Amino acid sequence: MTQMETRNLRKVRQGVVISNKMDKSIVIVAKFKEMHPIYGKFVQKTKKYHVHDEKN
Repeated sequence: MTQMETRNLRKVRQGVVISNKMDKSIVIVAKFKEMHPIYGKFVQKTKKYHVHDEKN
């Protein structure tokens, strides 16, 4: 690999559109599982992302 090449190390997240009522923006909810720090059980969590959508 030369010095000019760079890698894109960003995570790709998948989600479901839950709202598209805004102008040029949508809201996506992403679900993921995270281990509980004390009990060690996997807990399902959600995170909302506001995403730009130029074409609506």
